[in-house]
Amino acid sequence: MNLEQTVERYSRFSLWKTLVRVIMNIRTLPRKKSKTAETISEVENFIIRKIQHMTFQEDFTSQPIIIPKGHQITVLLTRYFHASKHLLGSHLTEGAIRSAGYWIVGGKDSFPLSQEIV
Repeated sequence: MNLEQTVERYSRFSLWKTLVRVIMNIRTLPRKKSKTAETISEVENFIIRKIQHMTFQEDFTSQPIIIPKGHQITVLLTRYFHASKHLLGSHLTEGAIRSAGYWIVGGKDSFPLSQEIV
């Protein structure tokens, strides 16, 4: 699967939790594993590593996890953390994203909160 196909597939989702759930179902279906918090975390890491490799062409293993600016995953993560902070603004959203261990390239300029995201 090439970059355009992957980006197109991710862009079909408007919520981070939905994307994670779909990828988790695809990955666990053949093995009939139970869906635990550990597998959710594994799927989130799988998605992040995939976009890092597509965008930066290298493997990052350090914290924080680097997320590319302008990618659909960045939008989904921002929406997710913005909603989790009860829509209280970009400052709290940015703090929630960073405390979760993610670092979005471009900082505050890359948060798509100016768009309608909910």
